[in-house]
Amino acid sequence: MPALSLRRRSPLLGGLAALLAVAQGITIAAPTGEMGRPLLQAFTPRDYRAHQQIWMGAQAPDGVMWFGNSHSVLSYDGTQWRRIEVPTSFVRTLAIGPDGRLFVGGTDQMGTITAGPDGAPIFVSLIEKIPADRRPLGVIWSMIATRDALWFATESLVLRWREGKFDTWAINGKPRQLLLTVGDDLYLHRQGFGLFRFDGRDFTEVSSAPELIAAPFCAIERGPDGNLILNLGGNGFFRLRGAALEHFPTPLDPMLARTRLRHMERIPDGTRVIATQSLGVIVADAEFRFLTRVSSANGLESESILSLTRDREGGVWIGTGNGVVRLDPSPRFSFFDGTNGLPRGLVRDVCRHDGTLFAATPEGVVRLEPAQPDSGTAARFTPLAGGPGVCWSLASHTSGLLMATDKGVLQLVAGSATPQPVFSASEGVSKLAILPGQPDRVFVGRFGGLSVLRFENGRWRDEGGVAGHTTEVRTVAAGTDSALWLGTPTRGFIKVTRPAGTADDDWSRTTFTAYREDHGLPGGQGWSHVYNVGTEVVFVTDVGTYRYDAATDRFVIAERLQIPERHARTQLWPLTPTDRADRIWAQADTEETELPRRFAKARDIVRSVYELGKIPPSRSQRPRDAELHAQPRAGAPA
Repeated sequence: MPALSLRRRSPLLGGLAALLAVAQGITIAAPTGEMGRPLLQAFTPRDYRAHQQIWMGAQAPDGVMWFGNSHSVLSYDGTQWRRIEVPTSFVRTLAIGPDGRLFVGGTDQMGTITAGPDGAPIFVSLIEKIPADRRPLGVIWSMIATRDALWFATESLVLRWREGKFDTWAINGKPRQLLLTVGDDLYLHRQGFGLFRFDGRDFTEVSSAPELIAAPFCAIERGPDGNLILNLGGNGFFRLRGAALEHFPTPLDPMLARTRLRHMERIPDGTRVIATQSLGVIVADAEFRFLTRVSSANGLESESILSLTRDREGGVWIGTGNGVVRLDPSPRFSFFDGTNGLPRGLVRDVCRHDGTLFAATPEGVVRLEPAQPDSGTAARFTPLAGGPGVCWSLASHTSGLLMATDKGVLQLVAGSATPQPVFSASEGVSKLAILPGQPDRVFVGRFGGLSVLRFENGRWRDEGGVAGHTTEVRTVAAGTDSALWLGTPTRGFIKVTRPAGTADDDWSRTTFTAYREDHGLPGGQGWSHVYNVGTEVVFVTDVGTYRYDAATDRFVIAERLQIPERHARTQLWPLTPTDRADRIWAQADTEETELPRRFAKARDIVRSVYELGKIPPSRSQRPRDAELHAQPRAGAPA
């Protein structure tokens, strides 16, 4: 019978990447305690039209995901779900064999999924190849692949499928005996007996420590000293030295003391995804430090967690009692929305002041409260008490946090609960900018002009408006040639220059040059924003992100900040630098109607704050399908 080959119709992460590109959000490289909710994509029975429980999964060589379900297996190719009947009550285990075939196991049944006469996938049973005296099998609780074989564990048997036949080992134990691999070593955890390792001919005892005998669950990995690190469901982690267990302390211990582990997966960068009995899913880094937590309050359809399945793209699929959720556990990305305190509406600006992260929103200023690892409380935004009702922009100065409001500029100084006015503007202030090399001067973009404030002798002094400019200013940046760049919503980019030798506080003699849909800028330029990012000035339009070449007086695409071939009317703003040249904040903004229809949960993450790491070199020439494995770019799809 021909081998099954389902071509993935759409890259698994391509969809998620598109969702990232179009959601209104902010990217950030943040300290560990500031990770928000991981990126999630949820599928419920309404999506896959089958039983609500999703058991163990597996990813085929072609990238298609497979999951165990009632009387069936389900496949998902990134676009479409498919159901294949299997003659058993529940398919609880799946694995890809060394030959690339999908093997499935249920109650008194096992076999493979292969292509039928018409090319459609069908189940082919292998049960007749098992010796009659070993049948019925009962429930197959565990299945795992090694280099040359596929292994199954039932309540009374271990079976090996190799070279077209089964070998069997009879065992006596309690239910849910678990097969595990660490490198090339195969282990068997037998509840009531302990931990065993396959020596090539039989399973020999490694340890019968009381904790191993009593444990209904076992997760295992190799520690940095070569010893095994285990979790047995409760009481944290253990190190196995010889045959004895000793407690292996981790920063997660206080949290894990309140629950029991159900499943654990580790992605290549060391990040751990831990499914628990009562705390949902915990995400921790390679050093066991808490990053964030996902529960029914912020993304899980059910906290009855039946399985964790890792995919090759770094995601983990959470099988639950009501559907499956794909989680991207990498700390490169996370997001904030109403579930972790971010007000509805567009985030207008982001600023770190005295070590605390603040965001300007239409509902005022919010501050980010870091995660509390001991309690398992993830990072969340909280309103700034006494702050303005509406805030457009923020700026950090040694004298305090500056806030742009619809009445002027307020300042919150250390030790004070209420911001105080430092500049009045009846038409409102849209942008505050402290430019490189001018730490005590603030450019105040107004809805009808541009003003300059200077801090001296312990107070702010109004240096006056920039003569001749009455256009609304939304962003301000300093050029490398002493020019000042302005971003506007209706007049494109404006370059402000002054005669050589002009005093810093003299803005009476200025020349304005407007750039709109010319000099290399695109048609339909739309809203225009300008930012200092590292040593560059970055120009953001509705249809792409640019840099300015002074030698030719033209704008060229900023490749590293471009979203190629995706959602033409997508802006990246605001762009806010951090203390590292390769890391920035960015927000991707587009019309909600451009979200792909196939994402039922798309609206749940519109107007969210995203977290992102490094800006890698441009990969604009790669095929679109290759984006499945690409490193994320600032504001671009992963």
